[in-house]
Formats: sequence, structure tokens, C-alpha cells
Amino acid sequence: MLAVTPILEEDRDESGPGGFLLSMEDISERKEYEKQLIQQANFDALTGLPNRVLGFDRMQQAIRMGKRQDKKTVVMYLDLDRFKQVNDTLGHSTGDLMLVEVASRLTRCLRPYDVVARLSGDEFLIVLSGVDDPATVESVAEKILQVLGKPFTLEGRDLHVGASIGVSVIPDDGEDPEEILRYADTAMYQAKQAGRNCFKYYTQSMNEEAQRRLKLDSALHEALERDEIELFLQPIVECCSGRTVGAEALMRWESELLGRISPDQFIPIAEENGLIDLLGDWMLERSLEQLSRLPQLDFVTVNVSTSQFRDAGFAERVGDLLERHGETAERLHLEITERVLMADQPVILENIDRLHRLGVALVIDDFGTGYSSLSYLSRFPCHGLKIDRSFVNAMVDDASSSALVDAIIHMSHALGLSIIAEGVETEQQWQMVCDKQTDLVQGYLFSRPLSVEDFHRFLEQGPDIVLG
Repeated sequence: MLAVTPILEEDRDESGPGGFLLSMEDISERKEYEKQLIQQANFDALTGLPNRVLGFDRMQQAIRMGKRQDKKTVVMYLDLDRFKQVNDTLGHSTGDLMLVEVASRLTRCLRPYDVVARLSGDEFLIVLSGVDDPATVESVAEKILQVLGKPFTLEGRDLHVGASIGVSVIPDDGEDPEEILRYADTAMYQAKQAGRNCFKYYTQSMNEEAQRRLKLDSALHEALERDEIELFLQPIVECCSGRTVGAEALMRWESELLGRISPDQFIPIAEENGLIDLLGDWMLERSLEQLSRLPQLDFVTVNVSTSQFRDAGFAERVGDLLERHGETAERLHLEITERVLMADQPVILENIDRLHRLGVALVIDDFGTGYSSLSYLSRFPCHGLKIDRSFVNAMVDDASSSALVDAIIHMSHALGLSIIAEGVETEQQWQMVCDKQTDLVQGYLFSRPLSVEDFHRFLEQGPDIVLG
């Protein structure tokens, strides 16, 4: 930068300065700093894509341009499917590598003047300008689903995610940018509900579903304070005798405002809004309260979320609860998913080790639906596993499923693991899993999940069914 400063002399008669002082300053470092500030304010540091602020600004520009040209502008809200599982299982570094590759694939799918921005986490904004043919929208959406459906080879692993896409069209759905983005987000959620890896156009009826979710979210925050969450217990039965030896603790929600809400509806919302840890701790507390009143049971199983295992103080909290209720650790079984075991995160592994040293039994839930193997289980201090209900249902008519169940049971017993078959609904299924040397069974054949009062009555009455 060049600066010119006039030199004025007091005793000089002539008008004007006596000279000029020229000075130069190197401001390249300051310019580079300003450039970095602009970059940080408008672009995502990880992917290099426009961030939410710049993406929204470019969306507004595209809407104005489309209005002048009398053409449609299409907004897509994209959310990756199963990305959380990648993060939870393989860590954030692998998740970051995947997001960079996703950004690259999305950019290659679009025209140079279209917009792709990273909104947050695994959510992306796509804006198509100057659209005059609906077939263009479908073609682009299908192309995106196709390229994101291909495996991501990261750190020597082939990983699969996919995406759900919501689509809103301007001016068909309106012209307000914030509303349009919200409509596309609503449609994206409907795509997830429809089975994921698909796209959905926004419709007015979707607003009702979005409003319902907002009501659920708000009501769930108050549910524990209002004592609306209730503990239910489902019997776990010794396979060949039919004797009830344990129970699985489950949550049920009877909302004063919204009526009965199934776990399939409120558990995903709790995972999204961060209440899942609070609900999980509530479950542990209530389950141990009941366990102390059920001396005839050998154990109770409680589902634990990945989020709870990422809490460094979780194992210590479990130990404190056991001590407070005067219970032995052996009577508490914690059910975890395969992805918790697969997560190579020190805090999770430390919690697993500390719980094992406490004497708490770890049971793998829904075994066979994830991607762990029995040989992998040998590395961890597991007590048992649950064969997923899908295998129990299929093995009656499908020889391959039956053979797979045989293999799981045989290898599990070789590893010293106890086996629970869940979802047993018919005597034929019960007979088959017993013939296969399954240790325990659980399902509607014996009982649906029961309120605490009904469960006590169930135990007093004894089993209504005996294997013939």
C-alpha cells in the first residue's frame, strides 16, 4: 500500500507543500487474513462447500433470478442415511473423510451454476436454478441417490450409507426462502419414514406430520416431570421349562395431551433432541427399584444407548445405582447393539471394561442385523446375545435361516455365551429354538410387555403354557 503525505514548512512563502513524503507498507499479510475471515464466514472448513449462511444467500439469489426469468427453482434438503452409525462405530475422523467424499460426489452431479452447500453435520442443501421440466428434478435426485448409494472406500473399509432427499419447488410451494427450506426439510423426513434412500416432494399434508413431531418433542421434555413415562416388563423364559427367570425393562409413554405414544415414535425423537441419556438413566433407576422387589428373578435386562456408553462416567453411575439399591451386579444385564461393540472409541471400551469388572453382564441385542461377527465377540467380555426376531420368524420355513441360527447358537455356546431367542410367537417356533439348544426365549407366546403391577400378577399365576 502506497501512502502520500504532504510536507508543510512554516517559513515558506510559496503556497503549497514543500514536498511530499512517500511511504509504502506491505499489507499482503492483512489481506490474506481478511481473505481467511471471509472464507471462514462463508465456507465449510471440512468440505470447502458454502456453509449454511452462504448457501441460504445463494438460494435467495436463485429464487430471485427464477422469478425474473419465469422459471422454477428447486430446493433439495439432503440427509445421509446411517451416517450416525459410521460416526458411532468408526469414529469422527472416518465420518469426516466420508463427508468430504460426499461433497465431491454431489458437486460432480450438478451443473456449474447449481448450488450445493453443507448445512450442518450430514445435511446438505442443493439448489437447481432455471428448471422448466419436472423430469430434470427427478433425474438429478435419482442420480444423487445412485452416486451416494455406491460404497465409500475409507481406511480399507467399504462403507454404505445412502441418502434421503426432500424436494420443494418455487413458486409451486411458495416464494419465502425460509419456508421453502423448511418444506424441503419436512419432505426429507418423510423420505426417511418411507424407507430411506429415496426422495419425496413436499405436500401440504406433510405439515401436519411436522407439527405432530414438534408437539412430541415439546411434550417429551415434560413427560418425565409429569411422571408420564412408565416402566413395563416382558418376561424372559427358560427355554425348555417355561419358567420365568428374568425380564426385559421397556418404556411406555401415556401422554396427557397426545395419548399413548409408541417407543418407535418417541425414542428416535429422544435421540435427536438429546433426551435419550436422561431417559436411559431413568430406566436404570426404575429397573433396579423393581429388581429389588423381585427376588424370584435371576436378572433384568435394560437397553443402553450408544450415547450413554460415550459418557465417561456411565460405568461409575451404574455402580452407584447398584450400591444404592443394594443389588448385586450379576442380576443386572445391559443390552447393547452390535455397533456399540464395533465402535473403536476409548471411552466406550473403558466403560465396557469397567462394567465387566463390576460384574454387570453385557448382552448383544438384535444379533445378526448389524455387521459384527462371532469371532469379533470373542474379544469382548459379553455374557450373551439375542437372536433377532427376523431369524426366528424366518427359520420355520427357510432352511438357510434355520442353518444360520444353528451356527450362531453352536458358536456362541463354544464362546461361553448364553442365547436368548426373541420374538417367539408360536409353539412351533418355541419347539424349534429349544431343539436347537437355545437357553432362553422371549415373545408374545409367553406374554406381551406388562405394567409392573401386571407383571407381579403374572409371576404369581405362573406360566400359562408348557412345551409339549
